[in-house]
Amino acid sequence: FTSRAAFKGSAPMNLSDRLHQVLRWVLGSVEIFLSRHCPLLQWRSSSLLQVHRW
Repeated sequence: FTSRAAFKGSAPMNLSDRLHQVLRWVLGSVEIFLSRHCPLLQWRSSSLLQVHRW
């Protein structure tokens, strides 16, 4: 073991801070899900591209 810290950061200290952190995570996840880079929705765009090729 070493005497120095492995990482530095801050954790929420109370319920309000924790809820704000969870809200940021949820909004980020929703933003990724609704973006064109979402891996779960790639089948839609790839199937549309195949239809347009015909």
